[in-house]
Amino acid sequence: MIDENGIDSKGNDVSGTITINIYTYSYASSKLNTVQTVIQSAGPGGFGGGMPGGFNGGMGQGGGGQGPSEDGNTDKLDISAKGIKADNEITISGGTFVISAYDDAIHANNDEELENSETPLGNVTITGGTFTIMTHDDGIHADGTLEITDGEITIGTLTNNTVYEGLEGNVINFKGGKAVVIAKDDGVNATSGSKTPAINVSGGLLDVTVPSSGDVDGIDSNGTYTQTGGVVITRGPNSEMSAAIDADSTKVIYGGTLIILGYGSIQRGSGVSLYSMSLHSSGSKTVNIGGTSYSFTNGNYSYGRTTVYSSVAVS
Repeated sequence: MIDENGIDSKGNDVSGTITINIYTYSYASSKLNTVQTVIQSAGPGGFGGGMPGGFNGGMGQGGGGQGPSEDGNTDKLDISAKGIKADNEITISGGTFVISAYDDAIHANNDEELENSETPLGNVTITGGTFTIMTHDDGIHADGTLEITDGEITIGTLTNNTVYEGLEGNVINFKGGKAVVIAKDDGVNATSGSKTPAINVSGGLLDVTVPSSGDVDGIDSNGTYTQTGGVVITRGPNSEMSAAIDADSTKVIYGGTLIILGYGSIQRGSGVSLYSMSLHSSGSKTVNIGGTSYSFTNGNYSYGRTTVYSSVAVS
C-alpha cells in the first residue's frame, strides 16, 4: 500500500511502478518485526542543493523541504538517505522499482533488538520484480542473508557510475533471476557477520563489472565462494590482490559456468572443464553456453585475461 506513509511493508500488494527519487530519506516508523518505510523526496537541488542537507532537521536549500529532527523525533529514529530500509527483513516478490538514493537503495539491519525482544535478522529476499538502481553507496545490502531467486536487477551504469558496492551481505545466495551489477568498489561482497561469510551461486545470470584497476574486486568473499549452477561473468583487475574473483577461504565451482575477466583462480569439481577463450578486451561479446547465446559488454575496460570454467560446453 502506498499512501501518505510511503511504502507499507505489512504484506500488501503494490501494482505499477515504484519510483524513489535521488536524495530521498527513509526511516522505520517502528522497531517491530514488521517495519514501515516512509519516503519523502525532492528534486535535484533539494535537501541541501545537491547534498542531503535538511536530514538533521534543518531546512534543505532549493525547496527540498524540512527533514525530521533527530533531537525532536519522539520515536528516536535514525535518519538516513536510504531508499527502502527495514530493521529486520525486506521481502520483495514482484513489482517494478526505480530507486535513486544517496545511501543504500535497499537495506536491512540486524543491529538493534526489536520491540518484541526478538533479534532482527537483517535479511533481504527477492523472489521477483524488476529493479533499476543508482546509488552513492550499496545497491542492495543485508546485514544478514541476501537471497535472490528471481527477478531482473540492474545496479549502476558503465558511464558516470556512482554505485560503491553492488550486492552486499553476510551470506549471499544467488539462486535465479538476472543481476547486472556495475560498481566502483566490490561488485558482490560477502562481509563479516553472525555467520561465516559466503557467496553461493546455484542458478540465474550474475554479470559483474568493476574497474580494471585499483583496489577493487568483482566478487569478494571474506569467507567462501561456491558455485553449483548458473552463469557468472565477473570482471576485475588482473592482479592477485585486486581481482575479478577473490575469497579469503575456499573458492570452488561444481557446476554452472564461471567467466573470469581479469585475475582469478578457483578449484573445480570433476565435472567442470577449463576453456581457453579471449573475452577480456573492451566492447561487446557473445558466448554460447550449453546451446544458449549470451551477449554482454565490457564497456571501455580491458581486463588482461580470460578464464572460463564450465560444466557444459562453451564456445
